[in-house]
Amino acid sequence: MFVCAVKATWKRVAVILLLAAAVIGLLIALLGGCQAPAEEAAAPEPVRLTTVTEMVDWLAQQGIEVDPDSLVQDTVTIPQPFDEIYTQYNELQKQAGFDLSSYQGITVDRSCFTVLNYPDQEEGVLVHLLCCEGVLIGGDLCSVRLDGFLTGLVMPE
Repeated sequence: MFVCAVKATWKRVAVILLLAAAVIGLLIALLGGCQAPAEEAAAPEPVRLTTVTEMVDWLAQQGIEVDPDSLVQDTVTIPQPFDEIYTQYNELQKQAGFDLSSYQGITVDRSCFTVLNYPDQEEGVLVHLLCCEGVLIGGDLCSVRLDGFLTGLVMPE
């Protein structure tokens, strides 16, 4: 058996720590540094909707035809904290790729259009778009009929 004793001095400890930091720095440089998780890297570009034409065109890209003349605009304040109803509403938003959690307590613009092509519904279907500073943050499709529905911004097939 071979035993080696080394006296630890501040100078030796400092050299060892500097060498360890250099090795870690080299590894970070070689491996590309810190990278965002795949989910964040795949985040879609924000959708900017500042004009009626942009809203109508974006909805058409989603397969939702609307009557541009039916537009009604107002503002709503996202509650802070969410109550039970808004918690359920936010679940609908998440299913459609949105999340209102970071907008709690903020007043946003709501634009409402009459939908012309909802399957099996000739009338009474509305689409709401929620925008914060011109960026789409959520929305829904709903029926105003007695036996109505409420869904996220996903048109059924």
